[in-house]
Amino acid sequence: MRLFKDKKGFVDDMMDFIFMTVLLVLGLMLIGGVLYFNVSDNKDATMKKVNFVETTQTHLYYLNSATKLNSVQTTISDVIIYAFNKNDQALFEAKTNSFFNKYNLEGAVDVYDSNEYNQDRDYKLSFSNRFISSGETKSVLQLANPTNNNVPSITVVFKKNE
Repeated sequence: MRLFKDKKGFVDDMMDFIFMTVLLVLGLMLIGGVLYFNVSDNKDATMKKVNFVETTQTHLYYLNSATKLNSVQTTISDVIIYAFNKNDQALFEAKTNSFFNKYNLEGAVDVYDSNEYNQDRDYKLSFSNRFISSGETKSVLQLANPTNNNVPSITVVFKKNE
């Protein structure tokens, strides 16, 4: 201890300096980690919302797209209602497939009786041109079904590849 004999309080001051430096480094690492993970989580949540909005816009465009049904100009939503009421899976698949091909989309469309959709029953009409992973974005919209009194509405679920 001869080294510190003439320097009163030097060891105490050095220990205080080292302690404060270690505490400051640990504090900065903690703040940096919190900020990094917070920004990362916010980015993931934002991307999910952007994908959901994009999928919903595509879904609305799909339902309002012009097509011909029995030589009459109509929309895909009218074709879905017609195919659902007539139980015509082939018509539904053909019109949906042409839309997906036209816009180079991959995804799926499932059509449910709205009451059965709420009870998690199987779809009535379905189209898929890819394997749907568990992380897909999807949009769920209901269509009025005025021609069938037993089914007040149809639920159309649109799943789009990201």
